[in-house]
Amino acid sequence: MAAVHDLLGATGIELDSSYGPVLIDPKLGRYVVRGTATPEARSKAEQIPGIRFFADTRQQPLSR
Repeated sequence: MAAVHDLLGATGIELDSSYGPVLIDPKLGRYVVRGTATPEARSKAEQIPGIRFFADTRQQPLSR
């Protein structure tokens, strides 16, 4: 996780240290991490080659 912090540290993204990095493609060396970002932080991070963002919708239990 330290390498991810080093990579994204200057962008302003707040990483969730309890999640990841999770290896999703060993052949390509692709990992997933979870974090939150302002639009400005996201814009900075998207300038880094290989960085992509995907929506992570918060899940809540159904009411009964």
